[in-house]
Amino acid sequence: MRPAKLKTSQQNISRLESPGYEGHSLSMLRKVARALHARVRVVFEPESANAPAHLSESPVKYRTRRS
Repeated sequence: MRPAKLKTSQQNISRLESPGYEGHSLSMLRKVARALHARVRVVFEPESANAPAHLSESPVKYRTRRS
């Protein structure tokens, strides 16, 4: 992703792309989503694999745009 689209530094882009980075803010994720013409979706899942899942909306299949 180009820093100009997010109006941030290359260092911040690299940090966001790092698999070990855990400091993502919701506002930065929204900026990234806007630049990618996408939306941010947060899902809380139970820690236990046997616990029932409660969804507030039906599941959505996501497609990626190819250029």
